[in-house]
Amino acid sequence: MVLGECNGSVTVPVSKKDFPPDRDMPALEEQLKKGFKVRWKVDMDLCWECSNSWAVCGIDNVTNQTTCYCPDRSSGPKPCALPAPTTIPAPTTIPAPTPIPAPGMHSPPEISL
Repeated sequence: MVLGECNGSVTVPVSKKDFPPDRDMPALEEQLKKGFKVRWKVDMDLCWECSNSWAVCGIDNVTNQTTCYCPDRSSGPKPCALPAPTTIPAPTTIPAPTPIPAPGMHSPPEISL
């Protein structure tokens, strides 16, 4: 099941012995090429509810729990509150404009029957 595209980031803890000293980028790239295991735990029911409330499902890095990130920038372990429905005003009738004849043109005469 695909819920949408993910353009976020993932934080992966690593041991100090595997992390290159002095942030040596070539050594870091080498470690990444070796690969690592990731266990992804997500509350799919909450993610589904998040998506239905116009939110983005993610993981809170502090609590390590599935979290809804709401359009109003709030977040939490519950779906977002849906915005109150707005009232759409009744349509207004706009009269059609009266055609203005081009210069040199005459309007046809009105005929009553």
